[in-house]
This record gives sequence, C-alpha cells and structure tokens, in this order.
Amino acid sequence: GDTVLLPQPIVAAYDNAGNLVQDGIGLVLANVTVKSLFVETEASFLLQSKDVSGALAVMNNGTAHFSDLLVGRASQNVSYFLIFSYKANRTTFTPDMISVQSAPFYVTWGLPRALKVLIQPGVGSGGTQLSEQPVVGIVDKSDNVCLLNDELIIASIGNNGGIIGSLSGNTKVMTNSGISAFSNLKIDFAGSGYSLIFSSDNYGSAESAALDIVVGQACCL
Repeated sequence: GDTVLLPQPIVAAYDNAGNLVQDGIGLVLANVTVKSLFVETEASFLLQSKDVSGALAVMNNGTAHFSDLLVGRASQNVSYFLIFSYKANRTTFTPDMISVQSAPFYVTWGLPRALKVLIQPGVGSGGTQLSEQPVVGIVDKSDNVCLLNDELIIASIGNNGGIIGSLSGNTKVMTNSGISAFSNLKIDFAGSGYSLIFSSDNYGSAESAALDIVVGQACCL
C-alpha cells in the first residue's frame, strides 16, 4: 500500500494483424477498477485521487513504460484491474479510445508506521460513558490498517479543557487485526476542549479531535 507496483506495467499498441505500431505516439492513462462479488464497478467508492499516482505514461515508438504507478489503498476482499486507455495526440480521453484491461492484482497493507484515530470519541457528561467510543488503528503510509495483533494501545487525556479531569474505563486495549476498540471510556469533570491521546510503544501516538464534557443530571444533594 505504500510502494509502487512491481513489476511496473508496459503497454504496447498493435494493429489488427498483431504488428507493433512503432510510430504510435501519445499518452496512456491507467484507470483502476475493482471486481467484487462478480460485479465489476468503478473504484471511486474505494479510491480517491490521493490513492493513485503515476497513472499517466508517454507512448513512444509504440510502447508506454510506466515507472512510478502506485495504488495506495489496500484491496480488501476485492481484486483490482487496470484499464489502460491510449490517446493519440488528443486533448481529452474519451470512451471510444483504444483500451485494454490488465490481469487482476491485489494490494496489501504496507509497513506499519503510525497510529490513527479511526472513530473519534463523542461528547459526554461528567462521569458517564462518552457517546461514541473511540477506535484506533495501526496504519501504513497510505492509512491502510495493518493487521497486527496484540499491540497494546493506551488512552489518556491530552488537552484537559482547563479542568483537571481524569479518564476511566477500559483505557488499555490490545489490537485485534490492527484495531483497538475502546469501551466504557468516561471523563469525570465537565469542561470544553478535551482531547484523548492514544499511544503505543512501537508506533508513537495519535490525538483525537476535541470533545466537550457537559454537566450531567442531578443525582444527589
């Protein structure tokens, strides 16, 4: 998920008899599609522009050599295909251009590099569980979750909102397939602008978005 495809694709232009069109000059664009449950569809629901780079190559003497084509998003439960479209000195890529599809391939997660808050903690009232319990993952350079088990992630208060509040609940959670799902987290004293810090020995720390703790309902005199 954080390295270029290996090997890099080479696309060649041929005529109807299978002869290499050596005077073929233009551009070749690589689009990514996915196939899941035997239904092929555009990969836009999985991939954003930041997930694909190096997708344009120059065709010269009938061949186009890609050199830094990268698909950053790991292909979980789907196979990727590349659709190569050839534009011979045109200003735009159109559906009627010559195209060819690659064999299927998969992208796995890369080297684990950091922690990322996958689900942000929600607001709460003093001494009650946060409305949304946070989920933290170990990710690679492209933010793919790395499927690592038994890495301890610890939650603590980062910014305290100007109040000396304390965090309680299940503050220490081991990863399961790269994810630590926290539960029963709560902060006692009301305040605004709290944040939570999630840390591990091997992958640094990540800070949550700001959250507020409001005064709870009266329970005693």
